[in-house]
Amino acid sequence: MKMRLNLFTVIVISLWGITSNLTGQYNFNVKRTFGEANHRIVFASYNSEGNYIVTTGSDSSIIIWNTERKTIYRTLSGLDARADAAVFSVDNAFLLSGGKDNKVSMWDLSTMPPKIIKTFEGHTGPVKSLDVSPNGKYLATGSADGSVRIWNLHSTNLEYELKGHSKEVNAVVYSPNGRTLASGGADGVIVLWGTGNGNKVISKKGHKGWIRDVEFSPDGNFLASCGDDKLIKKWQVPDLKESGTFAGHKDWIQTIDFSPDGKTLISGGRDKLIILWDVATQKVLIKSEKQEQIVTTVDISPVRSDFISSCFGSESLETWVLSGLDESQWNIEASASTSKLATNHRTQKDQPKVSQELSMIELFTPV
Repeated sequence: MKMRLNLFTVIVISLWGITSNLTGQYNFNVKRTFGEANHRIVFASYNSEGNYIVTTGSDSSIIIWNTERKTIYRTLSGLDARADAAVFSVDNAFLLSGGKDNKVSMWDLSTMPPKIIKTFEGHTGPVKSLDVSPNGKYLATGSADGSVRIWNLHSTNLEYELKGHSKEVNAVVYSPNGRTLASGGADGVIVLWGTGNGNKVISKKGHKGWIRDVEFSPDGNFLASCGDDKLIKKWQVPDLKESGTFAGHKDWIQTIDFSPDGKTLISGGRDKLIILWDVATQKVLIKSEKQEQIVTTVDISPVRSDFISSCFGSESLETWVLSGLDESQWNIEASASTSKLATNHRTQKDQPKVSQELSMIELFTPV
């Protein structure tokens, strides 16, 4: 009788949406929640050292958070329109943000308050994604105008304008060695570009409907993509031969990220779920309970077994603990309590607006 009662209890708990651990080994739980009033988070990401987090919000401000203390380190204000994406420079001396004003702003983090020192202008639609090359010399941007652009980060000169998408570009990301740039668009197409000459390496129809995020594996041998067809796909690089399909979400997938060793992948989407996957088998390792709204961002810490997530319309950022993974992959000591961003001297993704129903339709519904 006791065994039957336990089994019934497990079934009831599962039906009510408690985190579902499908292997018994893996788990994640909310570690801490932090946020700021009127700053409804649109995008969130760690810096490369994991000691700071940047968020962009509906109030058109950008906030840099101290990861350890969960307190605001800097507030960047003065934009005329909302930023939808932001990335730190390689040396963490600057922050680059892009969004509804059709341009990228470069912020000097050594000043108080931080000031815009350069702008990258030329897109005729909102900037939806951006990434800095691993060598710190170039900036890649994807825009609603359907183009991908590569800029000289120091001079702000346009190096290449890349034409390969028929609709807006939702995600751009550099490969770990910086030789390739990947882009994914609302046309469902993935394009790989050679960064040395701006030439198209290969283009492939990857998903039915929008592609919302693309990410290289840490070794650069694979590219993952996700979109409106409720699937994540794994592609070999550079031939874009499909080598795996992850099926388990019940609606479009908004955001994905690899763990540092590339063996697991995390995702979030419109079904309000966060899922951890085994990359080799494409099997679900664990699912979260349903979140409050569409999961718009997931990002795994580069220095410890944590990740962050944000939801549509929420003023809160969740930090989670990941259990069951190989801890040796996080071999960098985070120094958030002592380290500062520049005191003297890293989809974006098609993120939602944070007003009401009309905003959701405008940015989330494929056309």
